[in-house]
This record gives sequence, C-alpha cells and structure tokens, in this order.
Amino acid sequence: MIFSPRLSAQRDPITGVRVVQVTSGGAANHHLYPSGSTCTSDGRFVVHVSREKGPPNFCCTETASGELWRLTYRRDINPFSGALTRDDLAVLFTAGEGLWAVTMPDGTETLMASFAGSRAMEVGVSPDGRFAVVTLRAGGRGRIVEVDLASCACRDVLERNGVASRARYSPLGDRILYSGAAGERVRVVNRDGTADRIFYP
Repeated sequence: MIFSPRLSAQRDPITGVRVVQVTSGGAANHHLYPSGSTCTSDGRFVVHVSREKGPPNFCCTETASGELWRLTYRRDINPFSGALTRDDLAVLFTAGEGLWAVTMPDGTETLMASFAGSRAMEVGVSPDGRFAVVTLRAGGRGRIVEVDLASCACRDVLERNGVASRARYSPLGDRILYSGAAGERVRVVNRDGTADRIFYP
C-alpha cells in the first residue's frame, strides 16, 4: 500500500543543517535498531517501524518522492528486529517463532527459518551479506543460530542459560558479539561457537 508523501524539511537554526522529517501523524514511528542502518546504501529508502494502524509494522519511505509503503501486515513482529540485507532488496525481521524477509517496496514476505518452541528475537547480517544471526529465547535459555540466506540452512552457534540477545557480526565476520545478562553487557564468541567470553562487562 502506498501512502501520500509525508516528507517535510526545515533548517536547524543553530547548525544550518537541513533536517528532513520522514513520518507524520499521531502514531509512534521509529528507526531500526541503532546498531544497524535504517537507510539503503543508495539513499533511496528509509526503513522504519510504524504503529499508525495498530501493532508495529515495517514501512519504507522513498526519499525522493516521499511516498510511504507499508511492507508488513502482522501482529507478531518484534519491532526492534529489522535488519537490511546487504543488497538493500529486503528487510529481515523476526515474528513469532520465525525469521522472515520482506522485499522493498512491494512487501512480499518469505519465511527464511522457523524455530519451533522458541521466540525469535533480533537479527544481524554478516559483512558479506550471505548469512544472518538470530537470537532466540525459550525456557530461560538463550540461543544464537546462523542462517544461510541463500539455502535457509540453519546452524547453532551457541546455547546458554540466561540471556543471549542482540547478536551482531564483527566487522570481519569471524566473531559474533551479543548481549548477556547484567554484568555481561557485551560478550563475544567465535563464529564456530568456540571461545565464548565476556568482552565488555
């Protein structure tokens, strides 16, 4: 669905920088998770989460025209799970027990992986764009799974008691950083699941 353009712009009175407002209206809207990009690499789209029509869903706004597309129509989305694929063609996200991809701007959804019995949480995309890590929760345990985005094959990286959330690849892609419980703000594990340790308490 295409909504009418909502872009507006003004100059910041102190810096003189042009500030563009992408959304408007009485509903809450927010960017994707702060550790990932909200804009496609060519600057064509800004991807965001909107609660304008009820539960949070993903939208994209074309920066040139201001046209807004609603990409998803679901009630089970984790609104902080969105991550752009490296080719800028889709948004990966979690909903319920699954990892999904939705293409931009047409909104075609594809189930990439299903994790029966676990709540799918956040998504991180590898530097080469070929894989995604997904954090899962079930029965007081945290789990990190790597998904091959071409074949949809899944591989367990880590399972532990307590929290394993917000997994992201290191810049070289050889390690995965994630959040643990209090006192383990950032942990790091090798991509093969070895050498899990506290990186930043």
